[in-house]
Amino acid sequence: MYSLTHFTKDDPVMPLIEHDDDVFHVFGINGINIDKIWKRVPSLMEEAGFPGQLLISSEKTDEKIKCFYKLSIKGQSAQGIEFYQVDNDVALDLWMKETGRRPLGIESYKFDNDVVHINLPWLASLGDIKLAFCVMKAIKELFPEMTVYLNENSNNPITLDRKKEDELLGQRIKNMISLLRYGFVYGAIMGVIGIRRQFTIPTTNPDCPIEELQKILSKVFRDFIEVQWKWENYIDAGLKEAISPEKEEITIRFLTNTRNIFVGVCDKLSLMNKDKSKLKIVDYSYFMKKMEGNPYYDKVDALQFAMRVMPADKWDALIDSLEGEESHQVNTFTLKWNPAISSFRYDDYREAFSQSPNGFRFNWSVHEWKKAKKGDHFYMIRVGDGQTGAVWRGVFTSDPYKDKDWSGKGREVYYVDMDIHELNEPDSEAFIPTAILQQEIPELDWTKGHSGMLLTNEQARILDRLWKKAKKKRRNTKE
Repeated sequence: MYSLTHFTKDDPVMPLIEHDDDVFHVFGINGINIDKIWKRVPSLMEEAGFPGQLLISSEKTDEKIKCFYKLSIKGQSAQGIEFYQVDNDVALDLWMKETGRRPLGIESYKFDNDVVHINLPWLASLGDIKLAFCVMKAIKELFPEMTVYLNENSNNPITLDRKKEDELLGQRIKNMISLLRYGFVYGAIMGVIGIRRQFTIPTTNPDCPIEELQKILSKVFRDFIEVQWKWENYIDAGLKEAISPEKEEITIRFLTNTRNIFVGVCDKLSLMNKDKSKLKIVDYSYFMKKMEGNPYYDKVDALQFAMRVMPADKWDALIDSLEGEESHQVNTFTLKWNPAISSFRYDDYREAFSQSPNGFRFNWSVHEWKKAKKGDHFYMIRVGDGQTGAVWRGVFTSDPYKDKDWSGKGREVYYVDMDIHELNEPDSEAFIPTAILQQEIPELDWTKGHSGMLLTNEQARILDRLWKKAKKKRRNTKE
């Protein structure tokens, strides 16, 4: 199936990886019935020797795009395909902008016709390629005069035949070979994104015989597909970002032995025993090596595994046998800061930021201090007037301790020392504005209240996700 016809020993050791997807532009359709297409595709796939359930998910679009779908065939797809439909005039404007010319023969089409685009990923499986062609063949049955162009080639329409399928597959074979060799040459671990889950590419000696490379290649494509479907009923292990004692950002996944679980790539694992009295943090690679031969463990690839639920006594015994750092469960707190009444004024923050824009050490009062411990995480929520919302996050570096009341009212106040690792630039919008906090976690009051409130695990996960998304958006904006 994954033939090396398009690859020879004379090719470079490290051929260029074509990261760009291929895009089919389908012209000459009018009033397409999407439901008819979806109904016809499975039978065409079965005729092509690739049977399976057609899975369809739709996404919201802007006014220029009529519809957008992600399609895959269960058990056959690795990356799936994307299908989107636009007005003819919009499509022509984009085409002219990219190529500088009109598609050949477009004059024969009415300008109120629609145009369909089908996106084929750069590491698509053979099943994905067949799916793209079966979708186009289903459209052609309704519109025999339709014309298909590939990428920016506006001079020569393509034919929906086996030769073109083989050509597209050949490029993906070269892409995969490049990844296989890249890891060996540079000592790197390559990960690629599939429909549902990531897949870790193994390494291959560039000098291995063609026959051996053929076997490896076929297995890698099979494994890439299998990762997407074999463990579809397993839940994904929760992921949390943390800061190591060396001030490095690490990722931790949580294993609690309550469900069959798929464990993706991370740095550390956090395992909790049955009665939640013990939590142990271990290195990810150490755990994978330790679990070899365990009947409840399935190695997926070099950096991922799946775990079935173990008997409680075996699970607790496993945790006791592991070498790692014993700790309490890491909690997350929200702290509140109103610059108008706080002893820490906004000018103080501007000064601190100017001296230490990457973070600084501080202390703060904690209302639920009996639940707080060294190592817990926090988010600082600015309240009052101005740019309110989540503005800092970091970790407690001490257990709570009693000290003088910052407000001068003589209250019993407990504080924690903290490291602020990520912080908002003064006078800019909060990383997570109050309106978004209220929308995503409506059960909490984000405009007032005590400083130092313990969040539930679910609330903490939502905040982590929102912060990570906002951080990425801000970084992309600056670039």
